[in-house]
Formats: sequence, C-alpha cells, structure tokens
Amino acid sequence: MQGSLSLLLAALACAVPSTNAASSPQVQTLNGSYAGIDLPGLQQELYLGIPYAKPPTETLRYRPPQFLDSKWNGTRDAKTLPNACPQYPISNGIDDLGVSLNEDCLQLNIAKPAGASEGLPVLVWIHGGSYQNGYSALPQYNMSYLVNESVAMGKPIIGVSINYRLAYFGFLASNEIQNSGNANLGLRDQQLAFQWIQENVEAFGGDPTKVTIWGESAGAMSVGAHLFSNGGDNQGLYRAAILESGGATVDAYNGTDYYQPFYDDIVANLSCSDAYDTLDCLRSVPYEDLYAKLSDIGNTVYRFDYMPIIDGDLLREWPHSAMLSGRTANVPIITGHVTDEGSAFCPTDLNTTAQIHEYLLYDGQYKLKNATVNRLLELYPDVASLGSPFNDVNVTTYPGFGRQFKRIAAMLGDYLLIAPHRFNAETSIAQGRDVWAYRFNIQLSTYPAAYGIPHGSDIPFVFGIPSGEYSDEMNTTSRLMTRSWVAFTHDLDPNGVDLVGAPSWPRYNEGPKNLLFGETVEVEDAVYREEGIRFINEHLLEFVA
Repeated sequence: MQGSLSLLLAALACAVPSTNAASSPQVQTLNGSYAGIDLPGLQQELYLGIPYAKPPTETLRYRPPQFLDSKWNGTRDAKTLPNACPQYPISNGIDDLGVSLNEDCLQLNIAKPAGASEGLPVLVWIHGGSYQNGYSALPQYNMSYLVNESVAMGKPIIGVSINYRLAYFGFLASNEIQNSGNANLGLRDQQLAFQWIQENVEAFGGDPTKVTIWGESAGAMSVGAHLFSNGGDNQGLYRAAILESGGATVDAYNGTDYYQPFYDDIVANLSCSDAYDTLDCLRSVPYEDLYAKLSDIGNTVYRFDYMPIIDGDLLREWPHSAMLSGRTANVPIITGHVTDEGSAFCPTDLNTTAQIHEYLLYDGQYKLKNATVNRLLELYPDVASLGSPFNDVNVTTYPGFGRQFKRIAAMLGDYLLIAPHRFNAETSIAQGRDVWAYRFNIQLSTYPAAYGIPHGSDIPFVFGIPSGEYSDEMNTTSRLMTRSWVAFTHDLDPNGVDLVGAPSWPRYNEGPKNLLFGETVEVEDAVYREEGIRFINEHLLEFVA
C-alpha cells in the first residue's frame, strides 16, 4: 500500500499551485474546463476532486443530490484529492493524504491513459466501509496501477472512483425522510455520479456505453442495490458489474420503524423536536453539531447501523424477490469472495454452543427464530476442522479467541457474504446472464493467523498495488486478477489476459465453477458448505428482517 501512497503524494507534489494551466492536461466538461495532473512516468493523466453534484449542505442536506447547473469561463484545477464524506470511525490515511472531512464531498477522481481521445471502456469504483466510512482517495484504491496495466495489455481503460454520503448523512431513515422522498441518499449519490459520467466521460476519452460498475464490501452491496433499483432498469448507466465480497442480499433493509427511534433521538438532542418540520430543522443545524452526534463514541446508537431501506421508489422491493423474479439489470457480472469472510466480523469470546445460540437469538443485529438457530447449529457443527479459517484444518483454537470462534466465523462468513455471493450468481444464471465467480485464497502475514484470509484482503491484489511482502507467485496472481478485471471491463469477458500459463476462467454457468486465486490459480467446484448456504438463502426473509 505504501507504493500507492507514494504515487499519490508524488502526483500532488507535481501539482503544487501552478498558474500556468497550459502546462497541465485539460478537458472540457459540460460545466467548464479542468486542468489535471500529468504523470509522465506512467503516461497517465489524473483529474482529482471533480464535483459531480452540488454540495449537499445547508438546504440541500438530507435531499437527493442535485445536478451541477453552473458554468464557468477559464480553467479550474482538478489536482487536489477530494474531501472525505463525514464518517465515523474515520478511515486511516486521511491525515497522511491531507484529506479533510466535509459535507462538500460529492466528488470523483479520474485516471486515464495520456492522450487517449475516444472510445475507452470505463471502470467505476465504489468504495466499501459498511456504508459508514471510507473514501475514494484511500491509497489502496489508487486506480493508476490498474490503468497502467490496461495499457500494457493492449486493452486501455479509464478508471473512475467516487465518493458518496455515508452513515446518517447518507442513510438516515425515518417516516419523515421516507415520506418526503429523501431515503437512500448515498445510493442516489452514486447514481448521479453514474449520470455525470454518462454526460462527461467522452471529454476524457471514454465511451459512455461501455461503463462497468465495481465495488467491494458495501461497494459491492451498492452494486447489488443498483442491479435491482428502479425495477431492474439500469437506465443505460452501465453495461456490466463486478461485486467483490458483497451483494444485494447482504443488507439488512430494515424498515423506518427500526430507524425511527434513532431519528427521534437525534432530533431531540439537536433541539429540533418542537419544529414543525423536524427534517428541515436538521438542515439548519451547524455541521459541527450534527457531526458531533455521528462521532459520539460513547453513544453507539448513532454509529455503524445505517443501511439502505426499501423506499418504494429507487428500491421498490426486497432484493431477493427482485432477483428471483428477474427484475434486475440484464448485464454480465463477476462475483466473488475471500476464503474467510466472517473472521473479522464475529465475536471472539464465545466458548459454548449455548453462547452461540444466545448470540444469534438476541444480539442487536441477529434476532433469528429458535428453529432457525437450531438448524444452523446442525449445519455448522462443533467441529473445529470445519470452521473458519477454513485452511487451518489442524488448528482448533487460537490464543485469545474463544473455543467456538472458528464455528461462528464460518456461520457469519456464509450468512453475511458468501451466501449472498452464491445467491447472486445462481439467480443471475437463472435469468440467462453470464456470470464469472472467484474465491481469493492468499494468506498474508500482515493479518493475525486467526483471521486466515479475511474480508478485504484481496483489494490490493486486484488494484495491482505492489508490496514487498508478496512472493513471485503472489505478484503473478495479482497481475492476473488486475488483467482479468480489465479484460472484463474492456471485452465483457475476464479471459484474454495475455499471460502465459493463465488458466481459462469458466463461466459459473458451466459448473458451478470458481476461479481460485491463490499462489497458484486453478478452477474449483463452487459447492463447499452447500447445504448450509442453501439454508441461509432459502430463509432470506428471516435473515434480513
């Protein structure tokens, strides 16, 4: 990751205030001209911090994003990393990059091959962070390596990364928000960014008919939501999708009754309870006061619990209903996961079956029926060799972790991310769409042994971020992953990577089959824990309610 950070900081250093706009690459968008950054070493141009919407501040707070409607003469700089949207916990790296937290954050970054003039496919990155945190300028999301590899393989593409509103700035819900048409603002931000790309990417040499949307974790959950949004009409905004460790059915999609107490408490604590329009009152609250509620460490009700809802407009029905009925965008997809998705999300202090039973029945996030929990305990037995980390079949416990850790990690990994991945693949195939699936299986020493191959560990491999920790075999796998994502964006097929010895990636339709990205890469049958995952997917309404 350090290589990515150095590249970004070097780019910024090259861009320190220049009054000579003619010395920088320039583009003419619908609103006006931007001057970017020249990266001669990579033969690339960067355009950073371009706004795609009006700042969602003051009267525009808690409203759908608004199109930019201003034009200007002259040339504006696009040389500074965008603000990160308000969030808690704050993602690492903000201070290192000089990035600020600010409501004025609806901005995007573009990396393009230097001199590219027309017709390039476009890959749009949506960052993760549980819808609560993250931002496009994090070093591990640097698109320059990926764009550079696309040129090297003769399939040049343009990379775009976007910010969107988070937590209770982007996903606050209540009757007041629902009834005024202001729900799911973070997803609406993303869709407006897609529309901006449609209107402006040709100026950067891109083809608006060849856009692929791509995300990891909450970014992949967002991609899943877009696939069934608007009744499955993608409105021509993209032609393909990539979902890394996430999908539509991951989300809780709780109703406004779940969020109403949160909203009411926020309103009360900000002296808006007596206002005629409490939502409008929140728009007048100083940003610092509103953010203080979000970052109140001692009051966890305000943190880490804001997700999309079914609003009857953008999102019209339960995602699994839309997917089973084929009311999803008719586009090819790549979908995949890492081996140990649950290891970083599960409790570490459970020692007995009774404790797991109680956790799943009564925890604030999991409130399953007794019969459901009992069946899960049968399908995920108390056999440590079957648990996660799945590669450590001879390890039963880890120092500092409860005796049931591997068991609950297996359950939650499947429930949270691996079952939704499989549901996404199977329902897409049933509707006649092309699907390629993968599993990432490289363990790094940077993670505790108990985490195995945890959620997010594949990100630097796909982005092609160099690391001194990688073996030659790991570097080869990283290059194959990067090229596969590029080939899919360019050709709608992840094959055609132009690497000697690279295996053919079969469609999931043909098996089901995964491409297993390990230190060696091979095809595997995607049928592990089939009965447990099927049970989860057959009981989705209970799991998401």
